[in-house]
Amino acid sequence: MLHSTWVASLIIIHCTLLVSSNNILLGRQLSTIQDKTPPTLNQPQSTTLQPSVVSPDSRSQVDGNGEGSPFFNSTKLPTPTIVVRQGTKDPAEFQTIQGAVNSLRSLTGPQVIYVHQGVYREQVYIDYEAPLIIYGRKPRTGGKNFVTLVFTLSAKEAKSNQASATLNVLKDNFALYYLDVINEFGNTTDNQALALNAEGDRQGFYNCAFKSYQDTVRAYKGVQLFSRCEISGAVDFIFGRSANTWFEQISIPILKGSKEPITASGRRLNDTTGFFVFNNATVYSAGALAGSAYLGRPWGKGATVTFQNSNLTDVINPAGWLAWSPKDPRTEKVKFQEYGNFGPGAQGDRSYATPLSAPHLPENILGSNYLNWVDYSYRPIIKRSQPSTTTLTIKADTKSNLAKRPAKQATLKQ
Repeated sequence: MLHSTWVASLIIIHCTLLVSSNNILLGRQLSTIQDKTPPTLNQPQSTTLQPSVVSPDSRSQVDGNGEGSPFFNSTKLPTPTIVVRQGTKDPAEFQTIQGAVNSLRSLTGPQVIYVHQGVYREQVYIDYEAPLIIYGRKPRTGGKNFVTLVFTLSAKEAKSNQASATLNVLKDNFALYYLDVINEFGNTTDNQALALNAEGDRQGFYNCAFKSYQDTVRAYKGVQLFSRCEISGAVDFIFGRSANTWFEQISIPILKGSKEPITASGRRLNDTTGFFVFNNATVYSAGALAGSAYLGRPWGKGATVTFQNSNLTDVINPAGWLAWSPKDPRTEKVKFQEYGNFGPGAQGDRSYATPLSAPHLPENILGSNYLNWVDYSYRPIIKRSQPSTTTLTIKADTKSNLAKRPAKQATLKQ
């Protein structure tokens, strides 16, 4: 009898550990579809943006009346329901961010996680269904964030691009405030290493920093707003496929590489979603040589990216945009647009550019009801001034602006 009880206990413990481990490492088991390879005709084509899967009750708890969300509201953030503090002895608190996220499995409804000051060395996966806020201590005006989430993992080692991300947000109705998210492996052109993988509708990232070298931010699908954030890197460091993403007042420091494209839009020709808009951005060198960087290149043949009302310093090459590679340019149907930009980098004979007579509006990217769910203090601000009178012109495809993809990345799986 005692022997049977002992064996049964071991089986229960083993199963419990196995379930827990599978939940925590879910992101490592994502599909192995090749990342950053040419989209092929037999791949599924997206049609329209899929609606959020959260219930109407959850929506009503976060939606406002057109003046911002009462839940996602930095002027009066909700009282934390879960607290993270390094070295805590309080049994009601958690020492890691992932530990706090794991505790959500037994909860329902909107939740708020507060993270105390510190450097948290861990990888975090978030898939909680209900609305969720994670925020750190608010920095002083113009000051640095007090909370840093950092991990060191390459896509090659992780066996997929998104599995390398320091932070995976795989949910709708989410907001992150006042955190720096870093993948320390990202330091050379031969290494894809994500800081953030964002997959979900109505995601907001406010006053955060995302740092790596190649593929820093993967805004892959859904609807997202990045407002007053910093995103740094050197190669394709803001990329995705079907996400409609608005980048508002973000800083883009460009690290030194060979040719440094900021964006890599993977939108396919028949897709109806997959649009990056950078509004009121500031693009500058953080080591890159003058004229060595580009606003983007097409990962997909339907790549769609706009920079508008943005300060482009002399780090941006006069050609503005790149082809994907010498043998595979993918530029015939791209929509690379600019409006009202200024600074030395806004001047020049642009390659592959599409004329734009007026700025894009956030409701056309984030949805007609975006002012119900965004943090109103971080909402997009549109300047309706006339386009810049710089020497910006548009020219046909030229061979001089072809970028070669690092060879070591060609066969990397997602």
